[in-house]
Amino acid sequence: MLKKGTTTITASQAGNSAFFEAPRISRLLTVNGNNNVNKRDQTITFDLGVAKLNFTDGELTLEATVSFGLPIKYFP
Repeated sequence: MLKKGTTTITASQAGNSAFFEAPRISRLLTVNGNNNVNKRDQTITFDLGVAKLNFTDGELTLEATVSFGLPIKYFP
């Protein structure tokens, strides 16, 4: 949504030879808020700890910082 308001979100899944059709589900989404929010550019910087990374190097731990201090969440 580009501004505050209300909309209905509907999810559905057609059946096939492996799965039954899922029931159609609708939910109402309401966005409240100030339309005059001043948006700012934000930069997310990742420190890889190495200058070069090869696919065969194994696991890598990402560390990130943001320019406006918003929280960073990592998801697998």
